[in-house]
Amino acid sequence: MTIISLKNNLAKYLKLMQKEMASEFTFFPKTWIFPSESYDLMNFMQEKKKPMTLIVKPTNSSQGKGIFLTRKIKDIPRDSCHVVQQYKSFPYLLEGKKFDLRLYCLVTQVCPDLQAFLYHDGLGRFATENYSGSTNSENLCMHLTNYAINKDSEKFQENESEFKKSLKETLALVQEQEGEEAVVKLQQEFKDIIIKTLLVGLPHLEHNYRTCSSKSSYQNNRQCFQILGFDIMLDKKLKPWLLEVNESPSFNDDTDVDKLVKGGLIEDTLRLLDIKKHQKQKIKELAQNKSVFQRNKLNQMTEEQIQEKQVKDEQQMLTQQRNHEIFQNKNLGGYERIFPIKIKTKQGWTEDENQEQAELLAKKELYDNIKEVSKGLFNNQFGGKKKQPSLLE
Repeated sequence: MTIISLKNNLAKYLKLMQKEMASEFTFFPKTWIFPSESYDLMNFMQEKKKPMTLIVKPTNSSQGKGIFLTRKIKDIPRDSCHVVQQYKSFPYLLEGKKFDLRLYCLVTQVCPDLQAFLYHDGLGRFATENYSGSTNSENLCMHLTNYAINKDSEKFQENESEFKKSLKETLALVQEQEGEEAVVKLQQEFKDIIIKTLLVGLPHLEHNYRTCSSKSSYQNNRQCFQILGFDIMLDKKLKPWLLEVNESPSFNDDTDVDKLVKGGLIEDTLRLLDIKKHQKQKIKELAQNKSVFQRNKLNQMTEEQIQEKQVKDEQQMLTQQRNHEIFQNKNLGGYERIFPIKIKTKQGWTEDENQEQAELLAKKELYDNIKEVSKGLFNNQFGGKKKQPSLLE
């Protein structure tokens, strides 16, 4: 998942998608990869009539390490790679404080189709100092919401529940100020941001998955999973902005809210995955033995027999997929399946149901388009379109 979890990779590929589909990728701040894009940054700042605050992040650090704010390009180190972003100087505030949201997304497979689930709860992480503007760049406890930075503050230690809340609790506070409709809209925008970001990295994930999996084990498309942490902030107009994607979000339970949210998250994840010991053993056996056996067996079969076997294997794979989806739908717990988009068919839709299905169809077409554009960028980057190995090879 480093294709979207490393800050420089996330910036690179989202910027490419912004060039191709600008109106669909407005959720990512203006970003430069430094020092390779230093001249672009310099030109942009010269065009601005007012001084601009930048937030500078090392590409391979976490927990807020090495992050700082500046208005001068000369302050940015040139001996290592950093991601530089236009700082959002007018964040949405709750009780006078800046905050961000941690959302948890579970990816259970990438081949033959992406399967993604969003957990119903997450975290709201608050700065420990009241926000007074971007000119005071020295006070990181006012600008950064990272738990690792704010936990050492005396204010945090005195009342941790004030600075770290559940996602539900945080959105309830937003709802008190903005109304239920605004929060419902936000939740839909969160899903949209997560799906689009995953689709940007999907061609790379598919390629890596096929490369690392033995051809004989393609049929078992549940060989790995990943819980991703999406960090999102809101500006004063209640527009969500993607800050970063965490490949290995912390599951430490230092606070009561951590225990509540992360405990439920892990429990529901394991239930949804339906991991069995015999499945792991079967995959090992397939990887070690079956590929050789399959080659020898195929060499003794006629072309017609090989085609029949491919059809049979494909039918078996589809049956397994349908059965697993039925199991997942019965064991979602706190998860919601957000991808792929499912279009229902029935007669006698109400007007509201017709409108809902039309919106879903439009979303599905949009996401299919994003997949194609992303795949095209991947093929261009790696030397043109190459034939992907069949799932049944």
